[in-house]
Amino acid sequence: MKFLLIRNLLLILGLNLCFSLISFGQQSDSTLKYAVVIKFQSICCGVPNAAPLKKFVSKFKKDNHTKTIRADKIGPMGREGEYYLGFKLKELTRKQKYNFLKKLNVVTSKLTDKGKAIAEENVIIDKSTLPQIATITKVYY
Repeated sequence: MKFLLIRNLLLILGLNLCFSLISFGQQSDSTLKYAVVIKFQSICCGVPNAAPLKKFVSKFKKDNHTKTIRADKIGPMGREGEYYLGFKLKELTRKQKYNFLKKLNVVTSKLTDKGKAIAEENVIIDKSTLPQIATITKVYY
């Protein structure tokens, strides 16, 4: 009798642990995970022009024979047009992702005409912390 009780208790604890690990490994609906996020920030008069970034992504796609690179445009984040561009980069191989991130840092460091752009890797954004007016729009390059 005691053996059955202990066995059942261990079985229940084991199942609870399995379900906890499964749910912990999944991404929540309220969070977004990105390989890289480019934060377009204003210093006084707006955000930098994204044309060099678009040109870079187009060239990268052509050089690597990739059909599309998807990003999420998240914003507005402030009063002067600040926004984020989040790239999950699931459509790229490991090597392509490494090269993309390396070259992206060079491009973003040059985006300084009206404000600045900062690239941050492995970013998790909690939707509940975004401004109420912020929307998430899919962008295809």
